[in-house]
Amino acid sequence: MEVLKFITIHADNMAELISFLLAVWAYPYLRLPYTKWLPVFLGFIFVSETATNLAPVGFHVTYLSLAIQAVYYGYIFYELASTRKIRISILVFVIGIVLAYSFSYIFLDTTRWYMFNFMRITMIFDLILTIIALNYLYRWSLLDANIFFVQEPSVWIAFGVVIFFSGYNIAVALYPYIIKQNLNVFGLRLYNLIPRLLSVVLYSCFSVAIVLYRRRELAVMNNSPGECAY
Repeated sequence: MEVLKFITIHADNMAELISFLLAVWAYPYLRLPYTKWLPVFLGFIFVSETATNLAPVGFHVTYLSLAIQAVYYGYIFYELASTRKIRISILVFVIGIVLAYSFSYIFLDTTRWYMFNFMRITMIFDLILTIIALNYLYRWSLLDANIFFVQEPSVWIAFGVVIFFSGYNIAVALYPYIIKQNLNVFGLRLYNLIPRLLSVVLYSCFSVAIVLYRRRELAVMNNSPGECAY
């Protein structure tokens, strides 16, 4: 039981660490604009999540982490967007969310304890990002591509984003009920446990995407000597 509890508590950190190490290993083959930043992004996620377990910096790190995630995920789907209209919409969304987090951090959640404004902004962020990812998956499925759906790295990233942020949104929405009913597993409140389990799915999807990006680049290099990009 103690082993299961340990794995449950730290499964998200292990998934983050694995995806970070894979990104470092595959870095020479991550040649797309947004994939070049994967080691930095995943390394930041792992360090920030670990830091909250070691020091009382959760409030500050949580705000910083969500702002950076908004920027990076926005950058990914901005690069993947098929039309100028979608790119402009993503850009406006990212700027709006970052400004909202900044304003809430400085002026609203001043108690550093009850982060109700943070949760409201996060629910909006999760919902819109999920819609953006779902739109990408839908548009990709309509393409007459010669590659199988599950062999496309960006599909795995979008799938992980949909699962994590839609699930996290539900956990945030149920926050008052979880508190009132004192719902927990292994001594962990469900609003903490659910994101940790969803993180395993998200960063496992990143890991699969990284391996596929590396495999694709190797195939390009082997089939077209002298080429170093997609």
